[in-house]
Amino acid sequence: MKSKKLIQSAVFSLFAFSAGSAMAVPVLWESNFGDEITDLSGEDDEISNVSLSFLFPFAGDTYSDFAVGTNGGVQALDNAGLAGNDDDIDYDLWADLDEFLGDGSPLFTPFNTDLSLEDSGSIHFNDFGDRAVFTWNEVGSALNPDHLASFQLQLLDIGQIIFSYNGIFDDAGESLFDSLDEGIVTGISAGDFGPNSLVDLSVGDNTGASTVFEQWCFDSADSCDQFTGASNDFFDLDQMSLVFSPNSSGGFNVSAQANSVSAPSMAVIVALSYLTFLRRRSNKP
Repeated sequence: MKSKKLIQSAVFSLFAFSAGSAMAVPVLWESNFGDEITDLSGEDDEISNVSLSFLFPFAGDTYSDFAVGTNGGVQALDNAGLAGNDDDIDYDLWADLDEFLGDGSPLFTPFNTDLSLEDSGSIHFNDFGDRAVFTWNEVGSALNPDHLASFQLQLLDIGQIIFSYNGIFDDAGESLFDSLDEGIVTGISAGDFGPNSLVDLSVGDNTGASTVFEQWCFDSADSCDQFTGASNDFFDLDQMSLVFSPNSSGGFNVSAQANSVSAPSMAVIVALSYLTFLRRRSNKP
């Protein structure tokens, strides 16, 4: 009897550990955010410059200096040390797409919309030597500062780009339509008005363009500038990771990776099955 109780206790402990370890996160989410970019803390519509310890290759050139913006984007600095033609990362690229397609320097926008850190949230930067990570951690929207979003951008020295989303206005009382009064642009741009591909990022694609993106309009479908797009409440990338990999045609192969069942989750199933077995044995005469 004592050994049975010990086994049951161990099973319950395994179940508790596994349940706590099985929280869903994007498959390529980097948990080590690094230092907070304090110049952006408490700010709205601002940028702050950072330098990478390596050269990031993109669209035939290399870059190490970038501007990080509160509005969900990172832009390479040009030869004059500016973030594009206007030295800014605007919040309404969906309504003025030229600012995305041809702003003069490469632009990476995992979640470009009108965000604000005036009341909540932080932006972080971590440099691993061959990979740079930028994290917008529980940042608010300008319309509803207590409605929060978390997402991430990674730049790898091999030219790969990764976007990950870990909770986009997903708490009770929050929604993309109610939390925002702007559209959304997600993608990468060479900033030179060159060839571009409008794709469904949740499906992925192989493109020959160095500008690859998707947009969601506000507050009705196809109200975006220049290109079609669903309304912003159809944003479908939360709890996913997107990988942009350079290909031989000068463009990018885009793959979308959703959450998968983790090993701890399988341990929960095993634990429950074994607990059921023990209970059946104890009920035998």
